[in-house]
Amino acid sequence: MPEEVQEFVNQAIIEHMRKAYSEWKLKQDKELVSELEKKYQELLETLSPEQEEVITE
Repeated sequence: MPEEVQEFVNQAIIEHMRKAYSEWKLKQDKELVSELEKKYQELLETLSPEQEEVITE
């Protein structure tokens, strides 16, 4: 395979992998935020109104 073609293929693979990783990372971040929000809401439910006010401020 000519060197120019090999370089083009390598760059295409690198870009595809970079895009796939970015999409995967974004999904992981969203799942983590969702889980943290759920835990935060569970915590708030266990507090008195005064404690909840202090935490939310």
